Amino acid sequence: MILGADNRKKWSKQDVLVMQAYQMVQDERCTQCGLPRWLCHNKDARLQVRIKEDECWVKPELKAHEESRSKDDNFIGGTAYPEVYDRRGAPLHTFRASYYKQLAEEREDADPEDGSF
Repeated sequence: MILGADNRKKWSKQDVLVMQAYQMVQDERCTQCGLPRWLCHNKDARLQVRIKEDECWVKPELKAHEESRSKDDNFIGGTAYPEVYDRRGAPLHTFRASYYKQLAEEREDADPEDGSF
């Protein structure tokens, strides 16, 4: 299954683990920015966000091709994306557990009847 093997065979244990890991990553992804929720929803003051740009040299060529077909494309040639970082340089994965602890505490404090969580 993995790496182009015959997909008619029964899934191996590794196939299942890879798919479970992939699903876990997808389930934790923020629907607004695409980053893991434990980063972008985390209220820890140590986390900061800066916007970086990713420059692609193929995109201008695609743009030129698209412009030849349509004059409505206003794309300049780069894509802006966020980069979350810790002011002190701590690895970002260290914030995952604290985020879920914070989320659990907020759910405990919330009134389950008012639907606030």
